[in-house]
This record gives sequence, structure tokens and C-alpha cells, in this order.
Amino acid sequence: MTKKRVVLAGECMVEFASQGEDSYRLGYAGDVYNTAVYLSRSCAQECDVQFMTVVGKDAVSAKLLALMESEKIGCEFLWKDASATLGAYCIQLDPQGERQFIYWRGQSAARRLLQHIGDPTVLAANPIDMLYFSGITLAILTPEDRAQFFALAALWRNAGARIVFDPNYRPRLWPDADTARAAFQQAYELSEIALPGIDDHRMLYNQDSAREVIDFLQGCGVAEVVVKDGPNGATLAVDGDIIQVPAVAVSQVVDTTAAGDSFNGAYLSARLRGLDARTAAEQAAKLASDVVQHRGAIVAM
Repeated sequence: MTKKRVVLAGECMVEFASQGEDSYRLGYAGDVYNTAVYLSRSCAQECDVQFMTVVGKDAVSAKLLALMESEKIGCEFLWKDASATLGAYCIQLDPQGERQFIYWRGQSAARRLLQHIGDPTVLAANPIDMLYFSGITLAILTPEDRAQFFALAALWRNAGARIVFDPNYRPRLWPDADTARAAFQQAYELSEIALPGIDDHRMLYNQDSAREVIDFLQGCGVAEVVVKDGPNGATLAVDGDIIQVPAVAVSQVVDTTAAGDSFNGAYLSARLRGLDARTAAEQAAKLASDVVQHRGAIVAM
């Protein structure tokens, strides 16, 4: 069986996750990396999962590469930069399990991705089945590098790859909302599948309902839209149908970190394995419900 090749482009950071007062657990996480982990765990037999990023040549980066190997995530699209390393962040939780972040990412090696890719036409000669990226992937790139990344995505799309985008809007990473909207417009117009959270569109577009988001994205040419709304579940628009999938109730939410990322990984895994959209979203909701009952982005295997 020929495995489907999935490339997920983004950033992985060192994570310091709160374990209680003055206690933190060191781990590795980042929105796209989290999705890569949960995608690989869900379909390692059927998919060749590759993480596209840049890391350092230090012990912290080496540990990440060892973790990727244990998660069956490939590094054929990963580069090492001797003059940079991974960014870092700290998660603190409020009593409801909601997150507050403190970041140290200014010198993150992942920001140098396009410097290592070089000519997009050369890399695009490597055939893939799917490219996944997020708004954070775009935000950490310079405008010039962002244009080159879009050129690479367009080349892969024209060669038959499915492009998937999750806006994952983080205002502090963008100079202003107009810049983010312009980048997201380009991303949506390239994408076959979009996985926005309702909060992304509420902040950027003043769209308060899943149907508003769906209408907007269908106007951008997105064929498959999955609008995530936390405990309110997900609304899908696929092949002319509107599908409601409820969230899976849990007795206690411990930490919402990576809830959306794990949903994305499980959803794409199911779709890559040929399952219908409703079943894919139901499996994704189940995984997300498991993840929010644990601390940190990556739940132990």
C-alpha cells in the first residue's frame, strides 16, 4: 500500500506547562506540531506524516527530533540552523482550565523556514498529497517569505495536493488585523479544506455564527469547511450539506490546550482514510474531549 504523504508546515516550541503552583513540566508543542502528532497517531499505517520546520543544532532541538521519531513523524522537510534554536512558551491556567501564555519566540528557528527552502519550484518537485498550515505559520514569516510560502502551496496544489488551512488567529503575532485578513484571504483561496474556530472569525470578521463563516469561506472557494465552536460542537459544510456534530461532554475540563489541534489531526486522519465528513468530525470531537481532560498539549501515548 502506498502511503499518502502529508506535510504540516509550522513551528514547534519548548512548552512549560503548569502542573500546579510553581511547578511546570517541560515538553514540546506548537499548533501545527500538535496536529502532526495527533494525525500521525491516528493514521501512521496509512500516511507518511512530515513536519516542515527549522530547528537548531543543540540538545533541545535534538530531543525534539527524538520525540518526532517516536511519534513516527518524518523530517524530510526539516532543516537545522546552527545560529538559532526553538522558541519557548509558558502556559498558566485559570480555575476553568483556560490558558494564559507567555512567549519567548523572537529568535525561533522556524521563522527562517523560507531561507532554507530556497526556490519553491525545487521543493514542489517532491510530490505530496496534502499540505497543512495555520495562521501562526504565516504570522511568524516576513511578508516576503509569506509570499514565497504561498507560491510553494500553489505549486503543490496545482500538482494535485489538497491544501488545508486553520487560521488560528493570534493578534499579538500580527502588526494589525488588516495584514492578517489579507494573508488569510490568500490562504483560504488556496485551500480545499478550512478548519476555522468561530472565535477566529468573530475577532477578525465580526462573524458570530457558523453559517456566516461558512458563507464567507464558500465565497472564497473553499470546498470543505469545518467550523469549530468548542463545547458547542462543530458545523460542517461538505458537498452541499450542512452537518452539525455535537461536542463530547466531559465531567471536568482540565486544560483546553491543543483541543482544536487534536480535533484537526483526527479529522484529517479520518478524511485521508476515506471516512465521510460526519464520521471524521465525530472521531475528532471524541479525541478533543480526551485531550482537554489532561494537562499540556500532547497527551501521553
